[in-house]
Amino acid sequence: MTVAKSLVRAVIMGPPGSGKGTIAKRIVKDFGLTHLASGDILRKQVSDATPVGLQAQKYIAGGLLVPDDVMMKLVLGELNSKCFQIKRFIITLCNVLFVWNLYL
Repeated sequence: MTVAKSLVRAVIMGPPGSGKGTIAKRIVKDFGLTHLASGDILRKQVSDATPVGLQAQKYIAGGLLVPDDVMMKLVLGELNSKCFQIKRFIITLCNVLFVWNLYL
């Protein structure tokens, strides 16, 4: 593990179209970090018909947003490394504080 990987943790926040994905690609390229996108995780869990994916699918089928507690289960289940970057996930103060207290 490089020094950068052991020291860098990035949370990128912004509205849709603000360049979060572009910045994430640069961070991955420059620092070799893992990039997690909540939408990708959600689609995979629904496709794989996991218990949490099926729970999320009920909201999606109803035209609703997937609640924070379900998204937290999905995303945190993917975090198996201390070096991570999350795209399109932390959108509420509750989520920011949860991740801050958990990992920083």
